Amino acid sequence: GDEDNENAVKYIYEAIENSSFLTTLDISGNKLGTDNGFERLSYLLKKLSSLTTLDISGNNFGTNGTKYLSENIKSLHFLSTLHFNKNSIEVEGAKYLSEGIKNLTSLTKLNISDNQIGVVGTKYFSETIRDLTSLTDLNISSNKIGSDGAIHLKEAIITLPSLRILNVSKNGLELDGIRYVCEGILNFKYLEDFNLASNKIDVDGIKYLGRHLKDCTLLTKLDLSNNYLGVNGAKYFCGILENLLSLSELNFSRNDLGENGIEYLCDGIKNIQLKSFDVSDNKIRENGAKILSDSIKDMISLKSLNIKNNGIGNIGAYYLCNRIKTLPSLTSVNISDNFLSPQSEKIFKKISHVINWEK
Repeated sequence: GDEDNENAVKYIYEAIENSSFLTTLDISGNKLGTDNGFERLSYLLKKLSSLTTLDISGNNFGTNGTKYLSENIKSLHFLSTLHFNKNSIEVEGAKYLSEGIKNLTSLTKLNISDNQIGVVGTKYFSETIRDLTSLTDLNISSNKIGSDGAIHLKEAIITLPSLRILNVSKNGLELDGIRYVCEGILNFKYLEDFNLASNKIDVDGIKYLGRHLKDCTLLTKLDLSNNYLGVNGAKYFCGILENLLSLSELNFSRNDLGENGIEYLCDGIKNIQLKSFDVSDNKIRENGAKILSDSIKDMISLKSLNIKNNGIGNIGAYYLCNRIKTLPSLTSVNISDNFLSPQSEKIFKKISHVINWEK
């Protein structure tokens, strides 16, 4: 129960409160959102000035807890990594936390996702992080930013050309929001990991993205899942891939590709050595499975392939089964929800010594 949890946390605090040289503290997901919880944690932080990594995510601190904690986060001058996600801080909490981190010039990684900060909260953070020039990893996903909030985000990230990881997924950015974010990454030559999942991106949005990703030649991971790209979006994206030869992980799931869309996408990846490829939930059917199996034949580095829920049926499974056996690095394949007969399942199970068969 909550009382047992509170006592356990109390004992942990007592055990480490005199550890003045402690550099890493992970106390995430411990229901510290009560008055006693965040007051004790705040007291503890006063004594741990050497911390470089702090994870206090998933504690539901809310506005009051964030206000209390931010006062002592200010003193963590050596902090390089802060996870404050899933704490329901909302707009006012965003104001307090942004004040708390504004002078933490050593901060390289900041995760404030899943906090419902909205447009105004994004403005508060943007005014702060533009001065955190050491920042290389920013996760601001699931915060109801929208296109209006993206204007403020652009003003911040445009001053941080050293960002290597940027996650703005699940923010309902739509066309205007994507345009602002793309303008923000204009000079991001070092970007390695970009997550734009679940932002209602359509073919016009992918055109903006294409113009601004052309110089991101170091990009290794791109997530465009759960958007509205369709066949035309895949066709345009095929041209973008010509400049992304370092790409190793691509998530294009839930984009309504169909057989024609998967053909365009596969044409785009033919010269790229992907390690992870996700095209699940795209209705590619058996013909799309054949196209896919042909396109990955030279991907000797491919380790993970997700084709879940594509209606490939037994014939599509046959094409993929023959291809999978020839890929030396492949360890994980997800073919669940594809209308396979028991006989097709047996065929895949026969090569289970080669792959981690997920069903």
